[in-house]
Amino acid sequence: MKYKQGDIVWINFPFTDGSQSKPRPALILSNTRVNDTGDYILVQITSKVRNDGLSLAISVNDYRLSPLLLTSYVRIHRIFTSNEALISSKISAVTDRFTQKVINQLILLLQ
Repeated sequence: MKYKQGDIVWINFPFTDGSQSKPRPALILSNTRVNDTGDYILVQITSKVRNDGLSLAISVNDYRLSPLLLTSYVRIHRIFTSNEALISSKISAVTDRFTQKVINQLILLLQ
């Protein structure tokens, strides 16, 4: 396992229609049990502001490592699973508290 829950990684994030993918940052939500399989559960990160109730802003205090250059938002509903081989690199990490906040918001979307 190279990456862990709360890491922000660079990955080709697939479009929801499967037509293309776009390099972008993503937050790893999966825990060690999943990550040890070589697969990761991730959510998209974007710099575009959307007021649809499906985005969660990442504040400077939410980072464990250097913040991303642009103000960024987790798109809670944009989830996908990827193999470690498709992840380019780790670029930052968020706090455990922020990761849990994202997971809690995702659970609310699924209930």
